[in-house]
Amino acid sequence: MSKIYLYSGPIHSGKTTRLENWIKQSPSADGILTPVINNKRYLKYMSTWELHLLESDLSDIDLIEQIGKYKFLKDEFRKAHIYLLNLINNTPKWIIIDEIGFLELGGQGFEPAVSQLIRSLKNNPNVNIVLVIRETLTEKIIDYFKIDTNSWTVFDPD
Repeated sequence: MSKIYLYSGPIHSGKTTRLENWIKQSPSADGILTPVINNKRYLKYMSTWELHLLESDLSDIDLIEQIGKYKFLKDEFRKAHIYLLNLINNTPKWIIIDEIGFLELGGQGFEPAVSQLIRSLKNNPNVNIVLVIRETLTEKIIDYFKIDTNSWTVFDPD
């Protein structure tokens, strides 16, 4: 059975930066980070360290997913879905998904790719999945993804 790690902390507390530093020491890790650069959220694909602008100023509802004041490009989420689903076959030792939040709880953002990834790798003991979450959403995330209380633990990259 794969192990699911939940990594949480306050907003803008350096979670992504700590993860990035940890990943540089763990070459068997892959996944997606969402750093904020110049006040804009980006997707960073760990296999290439390639950056894609995720946050947008657009208003066209056909092009964006909005949560609160934040607007994200749907097309970038589609690319992220493909990337995440490819990890099912590549099966790195560590899969990092930064960050799971209200969009995913509403079936948007990285969903349904995260659910598919968790289901597909559920019985693979060689894969560890790290979900970066807001600390206030822990119980909701566990319920939404139907994570067995015995199959997860807290992740600490420090």
